[in-house]
Amino acid sequence: MFFCKILDHRVLPLAIPKEKGTFTTASGAIRKKRTTRGIEVCVQWKDGSSDWISRNDLKDSHPIELAEYAVLQQINDLPAFAWWVPHILKKRESVICKLKTKYWQRTHKYGIRVPKSIAEAIKIDDENVNTY
Repeated sequence: MFFCKILDHRVLPLAIPKEKGTFTTASGAIRKKRTTRGIEVCVQWKDGSSDWISRNDLKDSHPIELAEYAVLQQINDLPAFAWWVPHILKKRESVICKLKTKYWQRTHKYGIRVPKSIAEAIKIDDENVNTY
């Protein structure tokens, strides 16, 4: 089934609370616990149905959508989210930056000139007498 959007979340009793979300290493550094338990997410599928699934399953298949949902719902400070949400959002930004640079470098695709604005697209169509 195809993913549509995240509707809701619930925190189960076995989830690690915020107070216990960190630990101290032998050298004295404070680290976040890498936990994935205790959170379920209600997902709506493209066919209209919805299911409660484990956060871990959704994290593997749709990490960016789950990270954005966590930030919007202000649950990104829960231990189940805190250790990986910043990494995923930073990775998303780097991918977008790479795509943007490729977009501006490319002038032709499959032998057809690629416009960078609507005005340029209209001008190219007028020159070629087509509507590509």
